[in-house]
Amino acid sequence: MDQDIPNWLRNVVTQCRRLLEDECRQALAGKQKVTLYVSLCQMITYGENCTMKRYAIVIEKAESNYAAYVPDLPGCIATGVTVEETERLLREAIELHVEGMREYGLPVPEPSSHVEYLDVNAW
Repeated sequence: MDQDIPNWLRNVVTQCRRLLEDECRQALAGKQKVTLYVSLCQMITYGENCTMKRYAIVIEKAESNYAAYVPDLPGCIATGVTVEETERLLREAIELHVEGMREYGLPVPEPSSHVEYLDVNAW
């Protein structure tokens, strides 16, 4: 089955994994509120005609779990026991959210949120 996956798609998946691992590692360095990016590959047609969407996501530590949302996709949320589980579930939620919007003929919002950290003096 693995041999049925085209090389261009393997490359996209590899790039997405590397991007997420690097950004997640940097973001988790001592932060309670973690912000990172999810690369979402939206298929326009089967083949190499694939566009990457980069949606900002926010993962927050709750009392006994993690909660995450996508600012550019209102209503797209997920919760999990760990950051990794929450990210995985949010990725699935994004895919389902976008798929549902397309099925109903709704426009899929372009990523527009900008994420930064500010260093401030502790008081």
